[in-house]
Amino acid sequence: MVKLNKNELELIIQVLKRAESISKDVNPESFIYSDDMYIGRNDSCRTALYAIDNKKFLEDFGEEEFEEIVWDELKLYEDHLYEKQAKSEESEEISEKIIEVKKLIKKIKPYDE
Repeated sequence: MVKLNKNELELIIQVLKRAESISKDVNPESFIYSDDMYIGRNDSCRTALYAIDNKKFLEDFGEEEFEEIVWDELKLYEDHLYEKQAKSEESEEISEKIIEVKKLIKKIKPYDE
């Protein structure tokens, strides 16, 4: 797995928990009409969160699979931040968060965009 510092790991955990909670009680139509919902999102996020704390499980699950889930969720979070920035007057603070997320995305998958 990519070496992550404490702040990067905390950001990933925050994003996964947010995504998991969003997808818990979602309207089934969201899976058809929304770009940021996919079937199994809740389970994927919960599995990735479990893998963070359980190295043996991470080995069995696969680091590539874990990184794919994290990358997908970070990309969705980045999109959310851009939307939030467009509607907000606090765009400098949001810009800093976007930069932080983009760096982490690039660190996890340097050749994908």
